[in-house]
Amino acid sequence: MNRAAVLVFILYIAASSASDSVDPDLQWKTPKIGQGITVNAKIFYDSTVDVEGSSENEVTKPKKEPSIDDFKKLFKLVQQYFHNNSVMINIEVKSAEKSDNIGVPYGHTGELELHANATLEQLKSHVASRPHESDTIFYFFSRTPLIIKEGSQAGNYSYYGTYHTFCSKLTSAVAVFYYSMEYIWNAVWATEWMFGLPEYPTSIEQNTCFMLSTFQRCQKSACSTKCLQKCGVSGE
Repeated sequence: MNRAAVLVFILYIAASSASDSVDPDLQWKTPKIGQGITVNAKIFYDSTVDVEGSSENEVTKPKKEPSIDDFKKLFKLVQQYFHNNSVMINIEVKSAEKSDNIGVPYGHTGELELHANATLEQLKSHVASRPHESDTIFYFFSRTPLIIKEGSQAGNYSYYGTYHTFCSKLTSAVAVFYYSMEYIWNAVWATEWMFGLPEYPTSIEQNTCFMLSTFQRCQKSACSTKCLQKCGVSGE
């Protein structure tokens, strides 16, 4: 996935707006999208996820179980990434729960790989009875690799989740491979996937249209009408 998609799009529209001869009202400006939209993040993690504890020894620091505050700090950085790229969503971490019953190992229990698709289905089943709004995303973090095997080949995933489900009638859920609380990218990419950004984008403009159409399902942003007209989507 083009992880700098939105940033490049901003540069693209700044350059193209000067030369584009279409109706000025429909020209791409430098939009800030996603205002007023909140992602309610509900976190699950397994025993492989830990954080560094405090220590007087700068060389070796003890590991400890993460707290909800650790995840709030992580998603604060994820939110800042989106803001830096003019996607003005808010992310609120509502809960953080430890569960070793979500990850589905390949073969026998105790193997060092998780079946990505089976783990996603288990996550969806785990939260099926929990009340939630359409702007909720369920994240499951594990340091165990997320794998899908096809014959002799195995695909390794940074994240594996439902696509373009944010603010829809479907549950938004994603398994995320965990490195550390300082490494934001897997959480960023997983969230972009929920918003409808494809893994292999065909154009920056198309990616932005995907996000705008997704956000339109939640709440209209300030530029929704004109921007969505350019995307060929009704602003109503």
